[in-house]
Amino acid sequence: YEEGTFTPTGNGITFTTALGRYTKVGRLVAVEIYVIWPATANAAAAKIGSLPFTVAHQGGLAVGYSSVGASFSVYTREGSTNLEIFSTTGGVSVPNSTMSTHSLVCGGTYSV
Repeated sequence: YEEGTFTPTGNGITFTTALGRYTKVGRLVAVEIYVIWPATANAAAAKIGSLPFTVAHQGGLAVGYSSVGASFSVYTREGSTNLEIFSTTGGVSVPNSTMSTHSLVCGGTYSV
Protein backbone atom coordinates (compact mmCIF):
# COMPACT_ATOMS: atom_id res chain seq x y z
CA TYR A 1 0.00 0.00 0.00
CA GLU A 2 1.33 3.42 -0.97
CA GLU A 3 -0.12 6.94 -1.21
CA GLY A 4 1.38 10.07 -2.66
CA THR A 5 1.14 13.09 -4.89
CA PHE A 6 2.58 13.87 -8.30
CA THR A 7 2.70 16.86 -10.62
CA PRO A 8 1.03 16.22 -13.99
CA THR A 9 2.91 17.60 -17.00
CA GLY A 10 1.64 18.74 -20.38
CA ASN A 11 2.73 17.85 -23.91
CA GLY A 12 4.47 20.98 -25.18
CA ILE A 13 2.73 23.22 -22.63
CA THR A 14 2.99 23.91 -18.91
CA PHE A 15 -0.30 23.58 -17.05
CA THR A 16 -1.51 26.65 -15.18
CA THR A 17 -2.59 24.31 -12.37
CA ALA A 18 -1.43 20.70 -12.07
CA LEU A 19 -2.40 18.50 -9.13
CA GLY A 20 -2.28 14.74 -8.86
CA ARG A 21 -2.86 12.17 -6.10
CA TYR A 22 -2.47 8.43 -6.19
CA THR A 23 -3.02 5.34 -4.11
CA LYS A 24 -1.26 2.11 -5.09
CA VAL A 25 -2.36 -1.26 -3.73
CA GLY A 26 -0.45 -4.17 -5.22
CA ARG A 27 -0.51 -3.71 -9.00
CA LEU A 28 -3.52 -1.36 -9.02
CA VAL A 29 -3.05 2.42 -9.02
CA ALA A 30 -5.92 4.87 -8.42
CA VAL A 31 -5.29 8.44 -9.58
CA GLU A 32 -7.10 11.75 -9.19
CA ILE A 33 -6.00 14.60 -11.45
CA TYR A 34 -6.89 18.27 -11.75
CA VAL A 35 -5.28 20.38 -14.48
CA ILE A 36 -5.86 23.72 -16.19
CA TRP A 37 -4.41 24.39 -19.64
CA PRO A 38 -2.80 27.77 -20.29
CA ALA A 39 -4.02 30.03 -23.10
CA THR A 40 -2.34 28.35 -26.08
CA ALA A 41 -2.49 27.83 -29.83
CA ASN A 42 -0.21 24.77 -29.49
CA ALA A 43 -1.39 22.07 -31.90
CA ALA A 44 0.38 19.14 -30.19
CA ALA A 45 -1.83 16.33 -28.89
CA ALA A 46 -3.23 17.14 -25.45
CA LYS A 47 -1.73 14.70 -22.95
CA ILE A 48 -1.32 14.55 -19.21
CA GLY A 49 2.06 13.12 -18.36
CA SER A 50 4.10 12.06 -15.36
CA LEU A 51 1.77 9.40 -13.99
CA PRO A 52 3.49 7.95 -10.93
CA PHE A 53 3.86 4.43 -12.43
CA THR A 54 4.12 2.98 -15.94
CA VAL A 55 0.82 1.66 -17.30
CA ALA A 56 0.66 -2.12 -17.90
CA HIS A 57 -2.60 -2.25 -19.91
CA GLN A 58 -4.53 0.25 -22.00
CA GLY A 59 -7.75 1.55 -20.46
CA GLY A 60 -9.92 4.57 -19.82
CA LEU A 61 -10.34 6.97 -16.94
CA ALA A 62 -13.52 8.77 -15.94
CA VAL A 63 -13.83 12.48 -16.62
CA GLY A 64 -15.43 14.01 -13.54
CA TYR A 65 -15.56 17.57 -14.87
CA SER A 66 -14.36 19.51 -17.87
CA SER A 67 -14.99 23.08 -18.90
CA VAL A 68 -14.54 22.04 -22.56
CA GLY A 69 -17.75 21.79 -24.59
CA ALA A 70 -16.40 19.02 -26.86
CA SER A 71 -16.88 15.32 -26.09
CA PHE A 72 -13.68 13.45 -25.37
CA SER A 73 -12.28 10.47 -23.51
CA VAL A 74 -9.14 10.03 -21.43
CA TYR A 75 -7.07 6.86 -21.99
CA THR A 76 -3.98 5.18 -20.64
CA ARG A 77 -1.62 3.48 -23.07
CA GLU A 78 0.42 0.37 -22.27
CA GLY A 79 4.07 1.14 -21.47
CA SER A 80 3.42 4.87 -20.98
CA THR A 81 3.16 7.32 -18.10
CA ASN A 82 0.77 9.58 -20.05
CA LEU A 83 -2.97 10.03 -20.30
CA GLU A 84 -4.10 10.67 -23.86
CA ILE A 85 -7.17 12.70 -24.76
CA PHE A 86 -9.25 11.60 -27.76
CA SER A 87 -12.39 12.99 -29.38
CA THR A 88 -15.33 10.64 -28.90
CA THR A 89 -16.79 11.74 -32.22
CA GLY A 90 -13.76 10.99 -34.39
CA GLY A 91 -11.33 8.98 -32.31
CA VAL A 92 -8.57 11.51 -33.00
CA SER A 93 -6.26 13.22 -30.54
CA VAL A 94 -7.56 16.50 -29.13
CA PRO A 95 -4.99 19.30 -29.59
CA ASN A 96 -3.79 21.54 -26.76
CA SER A 97 -5.42 24.48 -28.56
CA THR A 98 -8.88 22.92 -28.01
CA MET A 99 -8.12 22.62 -24.29
CA SER A 100 -6.77 26.21 -24.10
CA THR A 101 -7.76 27.85 -20.76
CA HIS A 102 -9.99 24.89 -19.88
CA SER A 103 -9.87 22.68 -16.81
CA LEU A 104 -10.16 18.94 -16.45
CA VAL A 105 -10.81 16.75 -13.43
CA CYS A 106 -10.43 13.02 -14.01
CA GLY A 107 -9.74 9.89 -12.08
CA GLY A 108 -9.65 6.16 -12.29
CA THR A 109 -7.49 3.12 -11.90
CA TYR A 110 -4.86 1.41 -14.00
CA SER A 111 -2.65 -1.62 -13.53
CA VAL A 112 1.14 -1.66 -13.35
